[in-house]
Amino acid sequence: MNALKNLLILGASVMCWLTAFNSVQSLQSSLNHRRTLGVASLAGLYAAAVVSCFYSPVVIRRLSAKWTIVAALGVHLSYVAANFDESGTALVPTAVAAGALTGPLWSPCPFHLPPQGIKAPFAMHLGHSKRLVQQGRFRNHEEAYRLPGAFEESN
Repeated sequence: MNALKNLLILGASVMCWLTAFNSVQSLQSSLNHRRTLGVASLAGLYAAAVVSCFYSPVVIRRLSAKWTIVAALGVHLSYVAANFDESGTALVPTAVAAGALTGPLWSPCPFHLPPQGIKAPFAMHLGHSKRLVQQGRFRNHEEAYRLPGAFEESN
């Protein structure tokens, strides 16, 4: 059940983050039209995001996939929070910082999410397979978990 909990927490946090982040991005030029601050922050965000793809493996190697996601989400949320500042002094620096961690944010997702998604159904199915083994329908848990499919060889 730990894998299912991790998957649900990660999925819910990414959904909440993307909702807030995309909303702020869409309204950036309207909200911060003075001194074209909104457009400048978006330009800094996107420019830093392009560059961040080059060094994302180094960041992931140092922090691990899980902590890279946590750190990047924290910096992206600080960019969303900077939009509530009236003066706008923190907007461009936080936009560049968020862009600098955009590449490292999206890179570990294929490495961190699929194992969590695979463990969660297996953990839920394990209780069912234990019952099937105890009833004598299968010899072991692996045999009970295996799903019949088109690529399975018949005995």
